[in-house]
Amino acid sequence: MAAISTAIGWMQRVDETGSVEPGHMGGHKNAVSGDHAVWLSQRIRDRDFTIRGLVAELARRGLKVDYHSV
Repeated sequence: MAAISTAIGWMQRVDETGSVEPGHMGGHKNAVSGDHAVWLSQRIRDRDFTIRGLVAELARRGLKVDYHSV
């Protein structure tokens, strides 16, 4: 027997997606590519950095990054 909250969640999923199939979880996230990859490669060669500082620089470039993913 499933909890009422579980059944409600399934019905909401059916309304939103047409299925009770679970959504995608986990997996590999895309690496930095294109102009950002070129910039990052050069940035790493140019001068020292901290990971937290690099995360801040990437965020200023419009990339959503996390300290743990860098």
